[in-house]
Amino acid sequence: DYLRQNRSREKRYAFDHAFDETASQHDIYMATTEKLLGGILDGMNASCFAYGATGAGKTHTMLGNTDQPGCMVLTVGELFKRITSTDNKVFRVYLTYLEVYNENIRDLLNPSTGYLD
Repeated sequence: DYLRQNRSREKRYAFDHAFDETASQHDIYMATTEKLLGGILDGMNASCFAYGATGAGKTHTMLGNTDQPGCMVLTVGELFKRITSTDNKVFRVYLTYLEVYNENIRDLLNPSTGYLD
């Protein structure tokens, strides 16, 4: 087929960051999503994507726990902290939390919807 004629099987990917097991939740937050907050407060959209093998710690990195909150918790907390300290501006915040697994997409904030198209 014409569209696949010169297509290589080799795939190349680029990542903003890769972390090893010594990185703390705060290290990951500071290197990734913390840098997005200024743009978000200026009206831009932002995304954070965690990629890795099953069991690699993606959920822990995003959510964390009570003692070590993850990227999502730290980012949303800081976002609302900055919003409350900003005068003369009205904010409308929309948040989605999606899981992509085996090419299926689920809305984790509304799991009753099942898989999304």
